[in-house]
Amino acid sequence: MERSNNLDIIRFIAAGSVIFGHAFPLNEGVSPGFLSNSVQTIGVKIFFTLSGFLIAQSWASDPHLGRFFARRGLRLFPALAVVLIFSMVVVGWAFTTLPSGEYWSHPRLWRYLGNLSLNITYDLPGVFATNHYPTAVNGSLWSLPVEVVMYLCTPVVLTLGRLVRSRLAVLWVVSVAGVAASAWFVHGTPTPVPGIAYGMALSAVLDVAPYFAIGALAAESKWHLRLDAQTAVVALLVALMFPVRHAVIDEFILCVLVPIVVLGLGFTPSPRFARAGRFGDFSYGLYLYGFVVQQSFAALFGGAMNPIVNALLSLVVALALALASWHLVEKRALALRPRSPRLPQTAQ
Repeated sequence: MERSNNLDIIRFIAAGSVIFGHAFPLNEGVSPGFLSNSVQTIGVKIFFTLSGFLIAQSWASDPHLGRFFARRGLRLFPALAVVLIFSMVVVGWAFTTLPSGEYWSHPRLWRYLGNLSLNITYDLPGVFATNHYPTAVNGSLWSLPVEVVMYLCTPVVLTLGRLVRSRLAVLWVVSVAGVAASAWFVHGTPTPVPGIAYGMALSAVLDVAPYFAIGALAAESKWHLRLDAQTAVVALLVALMFPVRHAVIDEFILCVLVPIVVLGLGFTPSPRFARAGRFGDFSYGLYLYGFVVQQSFAALFGGAMNPIVNALLSLVVALALALASWHLVEKRALALRPRSPRLPQTAQ
């Protein structure tokens, strides 16, 4: 996989857009949006597109189940464990309305650590109960079990493609079916499709899963070799100049627009942006810590903060925590990734 790219900075921007978008509902506002999606939702969809692209490349370069899932686990869980402990011990203790003894002995406190099983619990006892967006300590955790489902599906789909001798055809079928299901069941009905499995809302899965599939399709089709920044900018300008304002059509457009923009900008040679990754990949830590930091500021200021101020302050604090997470946890965990015996270095 090409290492001279701008994907680190794009992931960073996506994580920042999630923090920016969340600042509005957490402070009694309405998130800005584009193509019938809030800015934070678009940020998550960018993450899923890039994840599908990189994970498909990882499996294609080393289709070994044990090594594949070991790498995914080392990327996901160590940083998650630390943010959960930080939320319980530092944020929870600082903001709970319960007496300290009652907080530390409360059974729901230790249930929060069970988020490592990815059956997500959002509340800590007495924490953020009076916030405008009450009780949710870290609402961003919802996407992690969906991401893991995508990891589980990747070997199945790509192995099926190999068996029928056309991974490309299988990925096209999965992507088109996913986009159609998302457009209709999530965006084409007044009420999103109901259903929850293992803490995951079916509507949330359908909303972002097609972007992972499209990312995998882009990797298999090598779209990044044919896209560039000019194409990305033109596509974005056309979408801005001719807004549709119909949820279903908007979703179809976004499914095309996101990979064009992300891969076009991501693989256009830009030494300045490509070098951004030399300091580390802070996007995952920024995503993990952003929401809990924003809720902390909302609690401190009584939910009356200007959303822009909340976003800026939270970005600074979350970035500091993400920096520590990368250097103290994530980078060390990634150093333990198993290496393919036939490659000098495995893809992400």
